[in-house]
Amino acid sequence: MHRRHQNPLHDPLHYATLQLPTGPSVTYASASPLLCGYDYVIVGAGAAGCVLPSKLSEDPNVSVLLLEAGGCNTNIFETKVPLMFPKLFHPEHDWDYYTIEQPNLSSRKLYWPRGRILGGSTSLNAMMYHHCSKSDFDE
Repeated sequence: MHRRHQNPLHDPLHYATLQLPTGPSVTYASASPLLCGYDYVIVGAGAAGCVLPSKLSEDPNVSVLLLEAGGCNTNIFETKVPLMFPKLFHPEHDWDYYTIEQPNLSSRKLYWPRGRILGGSTSLNAMMYHHCSKSDFDE
């Protein structure tokens, strides 16, 4: 299927600045002993990151490790009430990302909320959803 427009996210650095690391760098050599014995390692417990390990672990012969930088969203009231979602921005539940300066927006940087919590950005989005184009999934 031919798309009329190319995906603009082919170069994410065009839209976002690099983030400073928050801890010591991890090398394969230092991480591999901790990850031994797992068939799958999934990083990020967002919407897909929660479904994928659930499906993979239905097979009793498969071991799955799910890693999430943030905490659990179960006891965070703001994730349950749609109008309270702005209270989740900028504290410990958000990565606090900003885009680079946007020339078509008077060179402003835009806040880009990304979840650092179980459920990922889905926990921050006020229970809103977006209907994507079928071609987005086909690609």
